[in-house]
Amino acid sequence: MYGSKFTFQFPRQKVDAATKAKADWYANSIDYIISLGLSMNDRTDVETKLNILHGNIPDEFYRKTLNPYNATKEKYKRFPAVMRNLDIMSDIVRRYISEYFKGVHQFSVGSCSPEVVINHDIKLKQAVGQQAQIAFQQEFQKRLQQLQQQAAQNGTPPEQVNPQDAMPDEKEFMEKFNQDYIDEQSKQGQDVLDYVRAITEDNQIYLTNFFNFCALGECYSYSEIRGNKIVKETVPVVEAYPIPNNKFFVEDHDMFARKIMMSYNQILEMFDKDLSDKDRAFLEEYYDKSIDTPQSTRLLKYDNYKGYYADICDKFSKEEREFFKNNNLNPYNANTQLYEVWHVVWKGWARRGILTYVNEIGFQTQRVVEEDYQLNPEAGDIDIQWEYEIQVYEGYRIGNRYNAVYPIKARPIAFNRNGKLPYNGIMEVLPFMGKFSIIETITPFQVLRNIISYHREMVIAKNKMLVLMYPKSLLTNPEDALYRLQATGTLPVDDEEDVSGVKMQQVRLLNANMGQYITELTNLMESIKLEAREMVDMNAQRYGQITQSAGANTTQQAISQSAMGSVIITQTFDDYRRIDYNRDLDYAKLAFIDGLNTSYLDETGKQRFISVDVNSFISSDFATTVRNDSKEIDKLQQLRQWAFSAAQNGDLDMAMAAITGDNVSKIKDAINKFTAIKQQHEEQMKQMELQIKEEEVQNKIREIQAKGEEDRKTEMLKAQYELQSKYIDVDMAALTDSTPANDNEARMNLERSRDQIKQQIEQSKLGLERQRLALDTYNAAADRQLKREQMKNDLKIAKTNKNRYDK
Repeated sequence: MYGSKFTFQFPRQKVDAATKAKADWYANSIDYIISLGLSMNDRTDVETKLNILHGNIPDEFYRKTLNPYNATKEKYKRFPAVMRNLDIMSDIVRRYISEYFKGVHQFSVGSCSPEVVINHDIKLKQAVGQQAQIAFQQEFQKRLQQLQQQAAQNGTPPEQVNPQDAMPDEKEFMEKFNQDYIDEQSKQGQDVLDYVRAITEDNQIYLTNFFNFCALGECYSYSEIRGNKIVKETVPVVEAYPIPNNKFFVEDHDMFARKIMMSYNQILEMFDKDLSDKDRAFLEEYYDKSIDTPQSTRLLKYDNYKGYYADICDKFSKEEREFFKNNNLNPYNANTQLYEVWHVVWKGWARRGILTYVNEIGFQTQRVVEEDYQLNPEAGDIDIQWEYEIQVYEGYRIGNRYNAVYPIKARPIAFNRNGKLPYNGIMEVLPFMGKFSIIETITPFQVLRNIISYHREMVIAKNKMLVLMYPKSLLTNPEDALYRLQATGTLPVDDEEDVSGVKMQQVRLLNANMGQYITELTNLMESIKLEAREMVDMNAQRYGQITQSAGANTTQQAISQSAMGSVIITQTFDDYRRIDYNRDLDYAKLAFIDGLNTSYLDETGKQRFISVDVNSFISSDFATTVRNDSKEIDKLQQLRQWAFSAAQNGDLDMAMAAITGDNVSKIKDAINKFTAIKQQHEEQMKQMELQIKEEEVQNKIREIQAKGEEDRKTEMLKAQYELQSKYIDVDMAALTDSTPANDNEARMNLERSRDQIKQQIEQSKLGLERQRLALDTYNAAADRQLKREQMKNDLKIAKTNKNRYDK
């Protein structure tokens, strides 16, 4: 790049907004970070590694083999073999990635205790405190209403209830509130993280980054907010130019630069809303190759650049100006059809004011104001104390320092996370341990194996096994004779030259078999491959090459010991992902600040619905973290084991929640919900059993009452029969009178009485029959009513059970 011999300083960051708006401040800030990133990172090495992985090993690795005497003539470089690449590293890289993909990597969201967060975040303290006050008041009102209802049922006036008796225990309430708060925040955070992972194609991003990490030794990612969306992508290593400090993760660095090669049309599309008319005119004249203009008019001179960007020229020193004036540039010639587009982020300082003022109700309070705020005493303002706080800025540059266009100058990023960069990544396995690169580790073995393979091929090409030796004078045309010998196995000779056969005696067969040497070369190649695998902890057991005589314990121990070398690789990468997910959760607070009610497809293809409580989610600032530790995984495993026991006992809903849940708080919430439903169902079943028993008792009472009424009527009928029998006895006594006239009259009376008694008896029989029919009808109706009640109760029980298992 032109002007690499010139140096310039990084501008002072604790300046006001007016200074930051000047071209020499933002231009020099961006240019300094780019030049520093270029000086600290050689990306040609990355391109070489990728070429080696793809089988394109540079010729300089084989220079001593293919040209041992540094010959310059082409004919001395011709050997009877071709240098081939017998790959031994691609399968290792694939297995590393496949083992990581197959492994267990559960990332659970947890909410920190509010007491811990309150110590360092006043905003969260106020938000949590307000929610606690509301919940405490609701609990008090609930208890007071219950006491008043109980007093009314006992005949006591509700006004006599002491409100102090309904006051919850403050310590107990706060402990329960904090635990419920943590669980609810954890569940909501897990839902949001699952949604973000689904919409950002999480698996593809981190499998690609794991390839970069284990193959190249470093990996990077980037996230930003566009409207109400979170955009996340992998940053190719060849585009990343980190500027490390003493922090391990890239998001904690102070600066980061990224170079993207783009075409002219891509530049216009990407910065459509950010380019001014002056920028478009400059790009069209010096970057657009589609315009058929003579080459000389495309040369960029200092005066031409100053005509477009006189303010940006202020960034040049006197020496740079003189250099630029004496060296015309040709922007479109540097990178054929593509141009450099740099994205730069850095940690700076923003000036903020702490305003002391009198609010609407007359109290003196404070709030943070921007730098352009003007003190207004008439509105109640008292004083402003100016301070600087960390702010991350970003900027874009098209081209190099001497043909630069800055579509985005120094713009604060959308969501400030205490100075953390939107880029993240890891550059080594552990601090000061260095990089782990499979390609770099295996390359010496790969080159050596290819060289031995090359020699083996040369031996095979030269080896004829059996060599026929004969006097040259015997053959008139040696070339034709040798062809016939190899083609037909015959060798005709001129016997006129050797009448006595003396020369023929000199014909003999030389055994030049090199089979043993070829075998040794092949064995050496195989040993090199095994040694290379051992260097990256890939032994035979991890490849599934297990002998039948090996026991299960021996095999498992061998696999475990061989995988120890890659455990730290996996753990470090999981920590990097954990930091990335923290960033995603922070960005989600801004992206979903207006709420989120949507559905998405999870990893299994199942449609899931999500609804975010904006107030509680936004107020959870610095209260959420992502963890993937062994204790959390153990809890999940124990809950899933418990789920199988629950399923055997018929609790299918709770078992399903425990198996499909991936967060302890989320599973706990689901289990509590189903437990409450189950308890409610059991209470309903108990009430229904009591109702059924009560109905049975009432039916028995009605049956007894009906039977007693029938017995009473039977006794009345017997009394009537007895009375009538007495009347008959009196009439019979009258028949014993001695007077004939009286006898005739008595006989007639008796007959009349007998007829009357017969009529009365018939009427009584009819009455009893009607009563019997009525009682039978009533009893049948009562039985039918009892059966209807029993059927209704059975139907309620069946419906309740069906609803229980439908859930």
